This record gives sequence, structure tokens and C-alpha cells, in this order.
Amino acid sequence: MYHNITNCAACVYPCGNCTTSIYCLSCTFNYLNNGSCVNAANCNNGTYAEPLNNTCNQCPSICSICSTSANCSSCISSYNYYNYSCISTCPNGTYTSANICSNCSSSCLTCSMVSTNCTSCYPGLNYYSYQCYSGCPPSFYNSSNVCLQCMTNCSTCSDGVTCSSCSGSFYLTNNQCESSCPIGTYQNAMNNTCLNCSSTCYTCSNSASSCSSCIGSLIYYSSSCLPSCPSNYFNVSGNCVTCPSCSSCIDITHCAACNTGYYLYSSVCYSSCPSMAPIANLATLTCS
Repeated sequence: MYHNITNCAACVYPCGNCTTSIYCLSCTFNYLNNGSCVNAANCNNGTYAEPLNNTCNQCPSICSICSTSANCSSCISSYNYYNYSCISTCPNGTYTSANICSNCSSSCLTCSMVSTNCTSCYPGLNYYSYQCYSGCPPSFYNSSNVCLQCMTNCSTCSDGVTCSSCSGSFYLTNNQCESSCPIGTYQNAMNNTCLNCSSTCYTCSNSASSCSSCIGSLIYYSSSCLPSCPSNYFNVSGNCVTCPSCSSCIDITHCAACNTGYYLYSSVCYSSCPSMAPIANLATLTCS
């Protein structure tokens, strides 16, 4: 009822109380919204239909739309919607998109922009290039669950300064990858490592015992290092050298006997006897 100057008049249904025939103070049906009784869908933005008193009640100040005083549906611009609430910062495992906290990919502890763009990972997983992996890719190592790149030319490493294998044409020596092996080692092409030469070799190639130069006073002979040269060989500047065409030698320039097909004359082996001794003795391989 309301007072219309001369008498009391009935409010227009569904008003319970009113100040004029069309301005309600309460509703017997629907919800009071700025003097009118409206259905729940027509409550103003920022309000919700409250069945306990049939009114469109104000949402919490940080909600732009809500369904109850505790359940926000969207938030004002400086807040993000998450699980029916409005919060200033999205929790771990979610990212902000259009003021909504959406779930990250299952492997991401935190992410940004999209669900698969990880920025950190759950324990036991390693972060690499916005993804989370159980291990790190080749040429990377795990540092506190982040995959960091090995030094240049390392194919695997245990940290930023310690290589364990090398890429391409580089060889592992002293935990580093080098383009050539140091003196006293040789290149093992099977696994790109530098292996130690035999203790008698100063340098070697292809295998530990295949010397190419010798230590100390040892003499080089046929990929080996010897204390003295074998028969018919002589030490010339650290190398065992034989006299040419001789089967036995007196010294590096004088033969005692010749190889088959050569003839000895004056301690020299000739393929044909010289004019000063033109007769070849086939039995003794000498010239006379």
C-alpha cells in the first residue's frame, strides 16, 4: 500500500511496499532493482539476485559480475578471475589472459601468455625453451632444473666448463673440446677423444703404439721407438736409416753385400756393373 494524498492505494503487483504505484520498496515476487521488481537475469551489472530478501544485492567491490556475494563471475580491470574469486595475482600453475587465470600445461609450475609457454617447471622436470622436460637436449646440462648450454663444440657436458664428449671434428682432452690433440696423445676417431701415446712415443698417430717421434735418446724406426737401430740400420738424427740397395751395410754409405738384382763394387751396389768392373758375378752378386 502507499498513500496517494487522499487515501491508501494498493501497490502494483509484485510490489510488496511502494512509494508510488510504480516505485517499489520491496517485492513479493522477483527481485527489487532500483524501484522495480525484475527477474534474476535483469538485475543490474554489479548486482546479483538474493532470494533471502528478493533484492538485487551489490556484488563485492572487486567483482564486475557475480552470482552470490561469494561467487564472482568476472572482475574489475585491476583484478583477475580465478575459481569464483577476484585476485590481484594469478597463482602458480595459471597464467593471466584477459583478466582470467587459466591453467598452465600440466608440466608447468608457472607459465605466461599461453598454457604451453612455461616459465618454470615442477620438481623433477627441467626448463628449456619455454617447455619442461625430464632431461636436457644434446649440448645442454641441468643446472638447478634449468637446461643451460654447454661450451662451444661440446656435445655433452656436466656443467658449463666440463665437457664429456665433443661434436664434429673436435676431440676431448682434459674435459675440453679441441680441434687437435696435444703432444703425447693421438686422435681416436671412434669417440672423438685424445688418448695417450705409448710411454716411448713423443708423438703418435692412429694408435698408442704407432709412434711418429720419440722421447729422449730413443731412435725412431718403423713406427716404434728403440734404444738402438736393428741390423743394417744406422742412427741419423734420431731416425734409423738403412744404406740403399744393401742387404748388409758397413755404414750408411757403404755396403757389404747387395740385394738381389744389384751388384757390389767398391762398397756400392749397382743395378748393372760399372765400366771399370763390367763383369757381373751372378753367384756372388759382385762386379769384377
